[in-house]
Amino acid sequence: MIGMLSTLPRMLVAVVLGCAVFEYAIASPGCRALNGFQRKITGQSNPALELVSYAQAQATGDGLASFVTNLPLNAGDTISWSATSWYYPYSCGPVGYPPPPYIWQSSDTTKEVFVSCNGPIPQFTMTFSVTCASVAPTLTSVNPATGPEGNAVTLTGTGFYGTSAVNFGAAAAPSFTVNSDQSITATAPAGTGTVVVAVTTDAGTTTTTNVTYTTQNTHTVTPIAGANGSISPATPQDVRDGAQIRFTVSADEGYTISGIGGCGGANVSGVKQSVYTTGPITADCVVEADFASIPVNINQHGLTGAWYDPTTSGQGLLIETYKDLVAPGQGYIAAGWFTFDVTSSGGQRWYTLQGAANSGSSENALGIYTAVGGNFNAAPKISASQVGTATLSFSDCATGSLNYSFNDGRAGTIPLRRIDPNITCSPASDNGNATQNYLLSGAWYDPHTSGQGFIFDVNPAINLLFAAWYTYAPNGASVGGGTSQRWYTIQDNAFAPGMTSKSGLSIYETIGGVFNSGKVGSGQPVGTASLTINSCTSLQLSYDFTSGTNAGQSGTINLSRVVTVPIGCTLQ
Repeated sequence: MIGMLSTLPRMLVAVVLGCAVFEYAIASPGCRALNGFQRKITGQSNPALELVSYAQAQATGDGLASFVTNLPLNAGDTISWSATSWYYPYSCGPVGYPPPPYIWQSSDTTKEVFVSCNGPIPQFTMTFSVTCASVAPTLTSVNPATGPEGNAVTLTGTGFYGTSAVNFGAAAAPSFTVNSDQSITATAPAGTGTVVVAVTTDAGTTTTTNVTYTTQNTHTVTPIAGANGSISPATPQDVRDGAQIRFTVSADEGYTISGIGGCGGANVSGVKQSVYTTGPITADCVVEADFASIPVNINQHGLTGAWYDPTTSGQGLLIETYKDLVAPGQGYIAAGWFTFDVTSSGGQRWYTLQGAANSGSSENALGIYTAVGGNFNAAPKISASQVGTATLSFSDCATGSLNYSFNDGRAGTIPLRRIDPNITCSPASDNGNATQNYLLSGAWYDPHTSGQGFIFDVNPAINLLFAAWYTYAPNGASVGGGTSQRWYTIQDNAFAPGMTSKSGLSIYETIGGVFNSGKVGSGQPVGTASLTINSCTSLQLSYDFTSGTNAGQSGTINLSRVVTVPIGCTLQ
């Protein structure tokens, strides 16, 4: 029987009735004495044990039964037992093995108590008495040793059964669970700093002072990024009290950080990207980053190209900026504006915009000019006259706006978008990217027929050659006025860097539009052209019109740059 009991995992006291062994688990909470602990046994010839309640049990029939105990016996605990018969003339009583009292040994797993009856097994009461040895608790570690209020902390040590309190410094744990004689799980109370942890039982309180818990409460730092930028991490962060946290703030292309602030960090502005470090966090707080568009320095060649309003496609501007043309920091800007009369029957109109392009400015005041009464590719030379004013501004290298005011009362704002990819523009200045044949872009004319000419847009990123041809009707001098004007476009999408000639270029004429209103098609082909590039200062354009108002016109135009050659221009 002892061999059977030795395999059980808990410390038990066994009672033998006749030939059957009945195991009783003695609940011995810490060092409390458990006196008058009763188990009721009802015996027949073959008793078996059935658990009725925590304090009672009955036996009918043979068998082996175990009662699970919450607490084990400790070495040094004193056990005694007795029994009283309930039925005369039978009597039963414990024999003991060995006789009581018994001192529980550290090597014990079970203890047998023999009950001897002089007849059939009656109903009787068995009383166990347990007196525990007085063993004070010890505490060796807590895990984790740091954390916030409400943290679950595991205490490791000995003698934890019968624990009545767990303290973190002067504050009692709001709850705790004794897992075993060597383990307690406690909830960290509110507090700050480092405190000694102590466990209290009936036998005393732990005295170790080097087992501590540091309360590190956490606070929420919430990052917020405005439009046109980002912050990382982007979600609210839990930060322990007194700690700092870093955020990476980045502005989108064309924007800069206008400000980062909050949570005690130093404000940052005027850069594309920054790592923002908060101050020590002592409460919930917010880090907020805002962004602003970068003022684009208008004194750079990188703004040269084709621009338009997508809502009025079929008309637009070709812009050329001449960096430092006047003096260092003082450039010049010229643009050709191909558009229409205020009525669809009025025909085509074109204007030029000219003015300073000074460093440090993203907008400039320009004059609006027109030239009328000329003849297509022929004398006389025509002088331009101013018909209004405009302000051309750029919020970044791909977007801008044109505010215009004509002497005839027309006024408004045109939002502009770059049509083809940016090559060298950056907010500060030309970015130093390889230009290839991009610097062939700009204004070209025949000095013998000044007052008319071309603005080319050569874009190596997409092998684009685009030109707007600002000219007149063949009899424009006799027609006079705005109706004498004509403009055409030339486009080729396979003009690769290094090419110095191209034939079969289509010439398009676009009609039927209204000034700054509605969309018109890309135009109808009315002829072909051939282009030969002699150098960065000399082009030759041959043309042959087969339809439209210039049907039958053909010839060759030798073109020169209107202004100086951009620095770095090559034919490659």
